[in-house]
Amino acid sequence: MSDRYEPPSVLKDVLYGVSPHLQLSIASEFVGTWNQHLKFTGHHRSCLLVPDDRVSLPSARFFWDNSFLFSFDVDDTYQLAIVLNRWLGDNAMPSALRKEFPWLEIGTLADYYEQGRPVEGEFLQSWDEMLNEFYGLPAELVEGHFAVNACRLLTAMRSRGYDRRLRAGQSLWTLILSRSRRHGLREEQQAIAFMFHEEDNGMDVARGTCRDVFQAMHEERDDNIVRMTTVTLNTEIVAMLDQLVCVEID
Repeated sequence: MSDRYEPPSVLKDVLYGVSPHLQLSIASEFVGTWNQHLKFTGHHRSCLLVPDDRVSLPSARFFWDNSFLFSFDVDDTYQLAIVLNRWLGDNAMPSALRKEFPWLEIGTLADYYEQGRPVEGEFLQSWDEMLNEFYGLPAELVEGHFAVNACRLLTAMRSRGYDRRLRAGQSLWTLILSRSRRHGLREEQQAIAFMFHEEDNGMDVARGTCRDVFQAMHEERDDNIVRMTTVTLNTEIVAMLDQLVCVEID
């Protein structure tokens, strides 16, 4: 393999040369302005080849319905063409790819897509990420009130199954739950924000649109804040969560 970076146009020609089927059945385009990526698109699936100017071949990232599922660093163009054909041309399922290509590291989110439960899988993954995020805070926060309380509340809510019905996210050290299909919230979307106190075992909880919640977080309003002296999954919070899960996923 050459140690010189090959432009996306050259790589595209190489892939089509290895597998003419790619050119016949799979759309491709160049995306990006300065550092062009090569994107192949099939039915609700895609593969993005991300260049690295340190090596001649890119990283291949695979998506289903615009959700990232797995990737690998390309060191064999022929191998890449085979995986592309299976993923985009044949719509091979993740379980089949694991058997055919044991070296691929495909996470559990792919299984939810294969089972027709993509939103549930994405929600569950978001809670995993939040727990990892809070446990990964600096030691002085993990050992104090803040991170411990956040993780306890997350765990308590998970035990009731809210992790399958709500997306978990954060803004700095504030936990935010929503019914957002994708990461990131629009102003009009409904959300609940849990603002944990650093100095004691309390928290402030804000419920409303994303605009309302962020105004509360930035102390621009307090009429939608419930102040609690302890971090616990009480009946008031359960009522808020039950109202939120009734909101349509958006």
